[in-house]
Amino acid sequence: MKPNFIGISGAIIAFISLVLPWWTMTLSGSMTTITIGATVSVYPCQATVSTLGLTMSLPMNMWYGWLSLAFIIIGALLAIVGSLTVYAQRKLLSVAVTLVFLSIVIFAKGLDMQLSELSSMPFATTTISGFSGIGLFSGGTINATYAGVEVFINYSSYLSFGFWLGFIAMIIIAIAALWVLPSYSVSGFKEVFPQPRRKVSEKPVMVESHRGDI
Repeated sequence: MKPNFIGISGAIIAFISLVLPWWTMTLSGSMTTITIGATVSVYPCQATVSTLGLTMSLPMNMWYGWLSLAFIIIGALLAIVGSLTVYAQRKLLSVAVTLVFLSIVIFAKGLDMQLSELSSMPFATTTISGFSGIGLFSGGTINATYAGVEVFINYSSYLSFGFWLGFIAMIIIAIAALWVLPSYSVSGFKEVFPQPRRKVSEKPVMVESHRGDI
């Protein structure tokens, strides 16, 4: 039996996606003569903000992230197991594709819902302008007033490398599931492609025998 290297490759890519941000928002703010930049990164298990060489955790309700994390890990493990087994290989890979698909959909939908809730908060619509436009793919300028000083913050947000690697992993595992033969074994091959049987003649074959003279 030969391993299904396509399915194994998809599982490896799925695991690599977990160490990369799935959503990123870059911020660049200016106050008087000072310009400060920051990057918000959302992973399936945490959210961080990096600025001035420091990285801090953001308090976010990551229920969708943890659910996505569980689905993609289970899906990647099933892809590996399915790529190394002979029987039920296509079924295992199909389940793996479904779980990885659910992982990326749940993450995108959950984060979009959270961003919508954040944008509808009172401070986002009254004291700060432009904040309500933040979404999965967005860009614009946030205007705010802090201590009597007007602050302009340019932002750009998008689904990042980890999300798209998860999407690529799903496609690769799907290809692996379609590439699977019904069986790698010789007996399985004979079951799928049975050999034609020889027809036995109904008429008895007459065999002539000659006895020699003594």
